Amino acid sequence: MLGKLKKHQDANPFLAPVDYVGLGIPDYIEVLSDNGCGPMDLGTVERKLDESAYKCEKEFARDVRRVFYNASVYNPDTNVVWQMAETLSKEFESAWAERKREQRALHRPR
Repeated sequence: MLGKLKKHQDANPFLAPVDYVGLGIPDYIEVLSDNGCGPMDLGTVERKLDESAYKCEKEFARDVRRVFYNASVYNPDTNVVWQMAETLSKEFESAWAERKREQRALHRPR
């Protein structure tokens, strides 16, 4: 699921931590903090998976969602990064729902 997101044509802005200094957006961290969240990117999610840092699937999903939420909080809906985040968010939610359906089917009494 994460690999598919990372390979998506719109994934590039979300693969690594936002370089808010290099991008000239010094208020990035403050805006996220004011909206109850902090930085997250797909590379960090992958590293946390590799390190078995997630205690449960919900923590993984929370971090993936945070990547796209951050983009929607910081950027107006007319911004291409906001639109890319929206596309990837829909991809993730669709894949996540399918995964949950498959898990329920596996655990359904026969």
